[in-house]
Amino acid sequence: MEAESENYANQADEETRSHASAHNGANYATIDSSLLDTADNDNRSQVSHLREYFRNYLLVIELVACAALGFTGHFLPEYLFRMKIHDREIPYQITGNGDIIYNQYINNALVGQQTIPDWLLVVLTMMLPLIIVIIVGLKSRIKYDLHSVVCALFFTVGLTQFITDFVKIYCGYFRPNFYEYCQFSNDDMACDSDRNNPRKSFPSGHASSSFSSMTFLALYFAGKIGLHCSCNENMKMILQKRFFTILAFTPMFLAVFIASSRVHDDMHHPADVVGGSLIGIICAILGYSLWYNSIYSARAGYPLLSTSSENL
Repeated sequence: MEAESENYANQADEETRSHASAHNGANYATIDSSLLDTADNDNRSQVSHLREYFRNYLLVIELVACAALGFTGHFLPEYLFRMKIHDREIPYQITGNGDIIYNQYINNALVGQQTIPDWLLVVLTMMLPLIIVIIVGLKSRIKYDLHSVVCALFFTVGLTQFITDFVKIYCGYFRPNFYEYCQFSNDDMACDSDRNNPRKSFPSGHASSSFSSMTFLALYFAGKIGLHCSCNENMKMILQKRFFTILAFTPMFLAVFIASSRVHDDMHHPADVVGGSLIGIICAILGYSLWYNSIYSARAGYPLLSTSSENL
């Protein structure tokens, strides 16, 4: 009798374990199917958003226009408006003995290897910020965020380049290394090589480009954090917001380094760097404000398109 009871007990335990394993398997299958359904819904949602976006021809036209400005802003003053660089008179003096005295303010040596060459400037201030905002915009669930940030960045960069080159050509100011840069000849008292680039000192293109893109990145990140004050925030939340806001403005250090390198390399005067920096900062603030709410508002980080569509 004891043996039979033990057998019944073992059979009952096996049946219980089998039911439990079957139940767990059903739970796992349910979880896996729910995950697959969620991923499938996300993919369908992304596809539907893309279709909706491309059906709105106004947004597509706006994106194309901003991209066109971003890629051509540098060339517009010279090729579209046919501007010619201001051909100011080259300063020099000839003594009674026939000696030639140069203006020492623009008689510095030409640096062979610049700290930030043009190709690296393009990578750091155009390609890198564009990649960053595209990645953040793709991960964002805010409507029109990707479109707005790409348009705003292209507009900021293009407007900065346009204004910078317009002022460069209009002023025609000498670089600190003008004589050596243009290979000034004592025989005919004129430049033997490049006549234009040595006259494009003011404002600094490196400074304007770096400050425009880095200021825009800082504003974009600060908007995602939100600098407005909420009554529900405790001390921990305030300290966290303060810390991440400081991190958001770290790209400005790269802009300061790039701009300072132009004075270090004797490619620009200090006033050129200050002027270029101001142009970049103003263009970044304007570009961000045209597409996004203020970083101090309750809707900070949200595109104006998203806000207006919700109010419709």
